[in-house]
Amino acid sequence: MGSSSHEGTAALDKALDVLEAIGQAPQGLSQAELSARLQLPRTTLYRLLAALVARDLVRRDPQRRVYALGLRCFEYARAAYAMPDLVAAAGLELRALRDLTGETSYLCVLDGMQTLLLERCDGAHSQRSASALGQRKPLHCTSQGKAMLAALPGPQRDVLVRELTLSAHTANTITDRRRLQAELKLTAARGWALDDEEIVAGVRCVGAPIVDGEGRLRGAISVAGPAFRLTRERLELLGPELVQAARRVGAQLQATRAAPAPGQAEPVEGERAFCGRFPRWSARRQELLWADTLAPAVHACAGAGGGADRVLADADAPIEALLLHG
Repeated sequence: MGSSSHEGTAALDKALDVLEAIGQAPQGLSQAELSARLQLPRTTLYRLLAALVARDLVRRDPQRRVYALGLRCFEYARAAYAMPDLVAAAGLELRALRDLTGETSYLCVLDGMQTLLLERCDGAHSQRSASALGQRKPLHCTSQGKAMLAALPGPQRDVLVRELTLSAHTANTITDRRRLQAELKLTAARGWALDDEEIVAGVRCVGAPIVDGEGRLRGAISVAGPAFRLTRERLELLGPELVQAARRVGAQLQATRAAPAPGQAEPVEGERAFCGRFPRWSARRQELLWADTLAPAVHACAGAGGGADRVLADADAPIEALLLHG
């Protein structure tokens, strides 16, 4: 199993190398140029290109016989730009907190019974906090963990606190559940949490929860550094700054959508299209049939019963009309 996993990872790395090389060549690259640049055997490169072309990540120009980025890459880029994820939304605030404090700022999410580090912005000092991306930490002794626990609905928080293993990491770690619950009530009241050398001796941290427009907990941001620079007095001043930064991040993550007015069109899940035309309602099939004229294909979408759009048939030439038969 380990060998198979390693081979799969190696193949993925090669495919990504191919995609990156093509993306760095505006005029495209031929198969021979790709093989020479990446030092890949022709047969291996052929299989990788075939898979990338099948996914629309790469397209082949038959006239110039070169490969260029496919339309799916642009779709991914547009989606990333139009709907920023948590990391993208928090990037500016993490840098601003780093510049304000000179210390390392972090972005974490709740992952089961732990925090998971997604992003960090390194501080300016040579002696600084430097947790690794992807690192998991306990909830009960980190500012991010306590901030997220305090932001959860009471019943959900109580369940998590009962199930946590309150291991002692330093002399300051809270290992009593009643004391932890009291700390979480204080955190919820003021909006920010404190790690007073509770997971690493000599390191303090202040954090605040990120809540989106629907009131859902999405993560937490924090600032950490040596205790001799981040005094308790300084952290109490930084706490409200973290709260405001977290609110600005959460405001970018609002996923609410107004209910459509009667008769208003709604997007449906399914196959992508470039130019939809010739809508025809089939009473027999109880489906809406239509044509994509640029990527020639006939689509169908279920009626009142709902359902995703799907491709009924592909065409080799542009579609100029669509008529129902029978």
